[in-house]
Amino acid sequence: MQSRVRLRRLELGDAPAVASFRSDPEVARYQSWEAYSLADAELLCAAQEGNEIGTPGTWSQMAIVLVESGEVIGDCGLRFPGLDEPGRGTEIEIGITLGRAFHGRGLATESLACIIELAFGRLKKRAIHATVDAANVPAAALLMRAGFSRAGDEARRVWFKGAWGEEWDYVLRRSEEDPTNAVSAAR
Repeated sequence: MQSRVRLRRLELGDAPAVASFRSDPEVARYQSWEAYSLADAELLCAAQEGNEIGTPGTWSQMAIVLVESGEVIGDCGLRFPGLDEPGRGTEIEIGITLGRAFHGRGLATESLACIIELAFGRLKKRAIHATVDAANVPAAALLMRAGFSRAGDEARRVWFKGAWGEEWDYVLRRSEEDPTNAVSAAR
């Protein structure tokens, strides 16, 4: 089956769409922001100009785009560990934000498959990490369906948005025998 979504670098013209889905309180619930303005989205998009994907210590933000219409329905971040961090050059951390109108349609699964294909294919990474709020059951289920596993036995306690909560770390490792097997699992 051909994917209904594709990834591309965020562009300044994407700012209104990004501001729209990121300002939704339900979408922002498990994200690092409370409110998200058009100015915030413009800064995010503008920061991607000249940000070379894979630069150690940076996040590269990609638009999640519907293939059929070209509509931006979400974004994903790819964080590349800094020069003094474990996993530098071989691992990435990811985060996904999808507009609420597009939840429940399998588009997050397809978006994650695109991210996995990019990470293990073009970028030649060995592992992908993600952190999920313990209360965000749909995000955890998405990662598990794609073949991710919990990276530890206990959730980490965190102070988040004015309250104590818990987070789980997840990891997906590329198989050395079949580097594409994780991509197959995600579809």
